[in-house]
Amino acid sequence: MDIRVRLIYLLRRNLFSVRLSTILRGVSPQEYLVQKGRTRLCIEGYPRSGNTFAALMFHKANDAHLGHHTHCTGQIARALRYGIPAVVPIRNPVDAITSSVFALGNKDVDSEVYRYLAFYRWVEPRIDSVVLAPFETIITDFNQVIRLVNEKYGTEFNYIDDLEGATEQIRRYFDDLFDNRSEKEGRLKWAPTVVRDALPGFLFSMEEQKNSALRWKPIPVPGREEGKKELEPLVSNHKYIGQAQALYDHLTSRPMT
Repeated sequence: MDIRVRLIYLLRRNLFSVRLSTILRGVSPQEYLVQKGRTRLCIEGYPRSGNTFAALMFHKANDAHLGHHTHCTGQIARALRYGIPAVVPIRNPVDAITSSVFALGNKDVDSEVYRYLAFYRWVEPRIDSVVLAPFETIITDFNQVIRLVNEKYGTEFNYIDDLEGATEQIRRYFDDLFDNRSEKEGRLKWAPTVVRDALPGFLFSMEEQKNSALRWKPIPVPGREEGKKELEPLVSNHKYIGQAQALYDHLTSRPMT
């Protein structure tokens, strides 16, 4: 892949650039970065692979600091260096990459395919040090992920008593966050970009905000699924998608441990 794609990936995987972008949004990096002596668990995977659902489900039963949502392998490396348990969500590459490209609102399939490959190629030689969590397991039985973490690392994280109820609560949370206006008139509760976070909501139409929220909402939405179908051929026919699929098949063919 060309140098432009590689540079984009390097910027996205760098913890410094992630830290800077969140500071610009007025969000403290300490809320999601792995910290020695504070963080109890790290959850990091390629975007659109169940990261948000996993983090929220974990917090349903455990009041503990998480390292999450940088989508950087550097975050996992930091967790392993500090002896902090690490969960790595993984999803079929066609589904994950299509969803990510659609959420970003562009058709830059090249950079996302490379991003997926680079992320899980980094994970591959470290697979015995992390808990690999398939997307389907995360969204259907997150207690299995907690069990594997406890068995692997000797932790005693709590299980979720009512998985079905917790899932419904998370769905309602997303509906409220992505669909409703905040107390500040003219802006959705969820602010989808750095620029939109930094500028007054009235500079962006409500329609534009809702369209962006539709792309990013991390649960199935009818309008978004239609848009993703248009992108899927670009992803499934990409010249490197076979490598991504082979990597996914190889990693997920192992028993979950």
